[in-house]
Amino acid sequence: MEKEKKFMREAIKEAKFALLEGCSPFGSVLVKDGKVEFRAHNTTTKDNDPTAHAETSVIRKACKKLKSKTLKGYTLYTTAEPCAMCMTASVFAEIDKIVYGVPVIDFLRINKERSLRMTPQAWKRIKIKGGFLKRECSELYSGF
Repeated sequence: MEKEKKFMREAIKEAKFALLEGCSPFGSVLVKDGKVEFRAHNTTTKDNDPTAHAETSVIRKACKKLKSKTLKGYTLYTTAEPCAMCMTASVFAEIDKIVYGVPVIDFLRINKERSLRMTPQAWKRIKIKGGFLKRECSELYSGF
């Protein structure tokens, strides 16, 4: 539990970097064997790239550095529940586990079930833990 808090706080640090760059406050880290190996934050505004979410950016960074399209053995810590695009990228990258802070429905008021219907078989393979350090992650979005 303490390690999970530590890793989520690293994702929160990344989200704060996004704010400093004028982007939405989302941050992610990829952890393997108890160590943060990759980190990224949202750069959609700065890069004029709607796909530059924290999750997709950290996945791209890791795959490029590892010269692999899969990230088996990795856990993704991210400040907010991944959107459908980021979740799909996580599934395709074969990430083992996702730990997120704020559920999307909390700040986007979307129908969560609808976004998860894309590939029902894929969602069964990946473990998901929600609401982790929710209060601390929620603070990132209070003025957003």
